[in-house]
Amino acid sequence: MLIFRFLQIASLAYLCSLIKMVSCQSLSVGLEKGAPAILKNSQDIRRNYKLYNLCSGHHVQIIGKEINARGLSDNANANMSFISARSRHHLNAINIMGQKSGRYVCFNKRGKLIVRFNGRKKLCLFQEDFSKEHYTVLKSLYNPEWYVGFNKKGKPLKGSLHSKSKMESCFHFLKRDHSYGMEQYTPPGPKIKHPWKLKDLLTGGHRSRPQRKVPKTPTR
Repeated sequence: MLIFRFLQIASLAYLCSLIKMVSCQSLSVGLEKGAPAILKNSQDIRRNYKLYNLCSGHHVQIIGKEINARGLSDNANANMSFISARSRHHLNAINIMGQKSGRYVCFNKRGKLIVRFNGRKKLCLFQEDFSKEHYTVLKSLYNPEWYVGFNKKGKPLKGSLHSKSKMESCFHFLKRDHSYGMEQYTPPGPKIKHPWKLKDLLTGGHRSRPQRKVPKTPTR
């Protein structure tokens, strides 16, 4: 039953990628609502998307320590992963991670949207839901009144602003470029500026930075 349900979701995702129509968003809602039942049976399932924000008219992207909704459809920084994150807080919890950066989408304690390398805290856990218009909404598990949203310029909004009806569309997303996977995934770690220093720490030795040899000018 689990395999059959997973094949249903994967087949619909493939069909949507061929049709490239917004109407697929509403067609997929029924199967997407059934996704948590699959996710709670496996911690290895990842769902990959590009998240198109209705308010900014662009995709969510993570560049370095910054998150915004100004990404283009062909930008690798806009590739996002929804990763099952079963915890004692909620069986349907997910992490949202930038595939290229390896950073997780999180809230800080003031409700501001940020990114972190560690997604284990409850501030980095979300629950996926759908609006009455069948758009994707992402609710914080730390504070159920906070939602992920961006303004018209693509800047992150405070999660609590979701309650303002005139800003409702800024918290709505369309999923694009769907793909699914069940393989074990390890996100990339932070870049190391001076790798030889890390080797010294691991071995307990000390090694100076390699010096470039400059050939001596012959004298007459």
